[in-house]
Amino acid sequence: MFRQSMAGREVGTDDSPAAYDHSARTGLLAYDLEADVGESRNVADAHPEVMARLLAMADAMRAELGDARREQPGSARREPGRLA
Repeated sequence: MFRQSMAGREVGTDDSPAAYDHSARTGLLAYDLEADVGESRNVADAHPEVMARLLAMADAMRAELGDARREQPGSARREPGRLA
């Protein structure tokens, strides 16, 4: 699984965001924000059990809510305007 990143790219000018390049990818990233507020040290590899729990939670939410980028319908989705 890979995440998108703006790392190393211009972020925009004149209060306008840069165009997002959806092909830019990184591996899974996790940071200890108390010790590393600048997010400079990825600690994902040092905590595989935490990453496994987070991925399981994300997969459960994708299954329930759906994920358009993966073309995965959600089990809890309904047609607009319908309550049940």
